[in-house]
Parts: sequence; structure tokens; C-alpha cells
Amino acid sequence: MANAGRLRCEEVANGIVTALGRVTISSPIVIRLDGTNAAEGRAILKDHESDRLMSRPTMVEAARVAIALARA
Repeated sequence: MANAGRLRCEEVANGIVTALGRVTISSPIVIRLDGTNAAEGRAILKDHESDRLMSRPTMVEAARVAIALARA
């Protein structure tokens, strides 16, 4: 888990996008970005969202999605 207080969120988002281009994921990933340039990071991830990659603006929303996915 990255500490967004030390990394810019758009760099984290770009790293996630790069990694997803290199590997195939079989489980959904729910991401919450908060910190420096969080809006930019969320915009980057929005272009790549799918049933396997979801971004939510708050920890509560991300947790709700993760719980729903785990129950499905």
C-alpha cells in the first residue's frame, strides 16, 4: 500500500495503469486515492475503470464496494 502523503496520486494512478497493461488480474481491485493531486489520479483511473478496476473517492465508498464484491 502506497502512502499517498509521500507520493503524488497521479503517479500512483499511472503506475497502476502501467501495471495493468503488463499483467492480467483475476480479482477486482478497488482503489481510493487521497492526497496530493488526488483529482488528477482519479481522472487517470476513470479512463481505465472496468469490472476489475474501480476507483472511489472515499474510504467508506471503497470499503462498501469491496464488501459487495466479496459477498458476490
